[in-house]
Amino acid sequence: MVGAGQLRAQVASPDGQVTFSDVPAGTVRVRAEAPGYKPAEGEVTVAEGKPAVHVFTLEAEATPRITPDILPTAVWVLGGMLAVLFFLVLLLAVRSWATPRA
Repeated sequence: MVGAGQLRAQVASPDGQVTFSDVPAGTVRVRAEAPGYKPAEGEVTVAEGKPAVHVFTLEAEATPRITPDILPTAVWVLGGMLAVLFFLVLLLAVRSWATPRA
């Protein structure tokens, strides 16, 4: 939220709601962001002593972004898959080596 000479950020609740308190009357600019979605912006007019509501509909990005917080998990998953593949190949090699030949 940007307005009245201040900048505030807050994480949404599990149901997607964000509440700012002590917002002075006037117009404030709000922005919503979520990984995999395009950011959305809007303006909200706050009346003295009254709640103001702005509903965002976030549009999915055409191609998902790999954010830095996802990258370590992706590396672990890929590494795990490669390890399993290596052990399967090793098992097949040992099995064929241990099989008696006629």
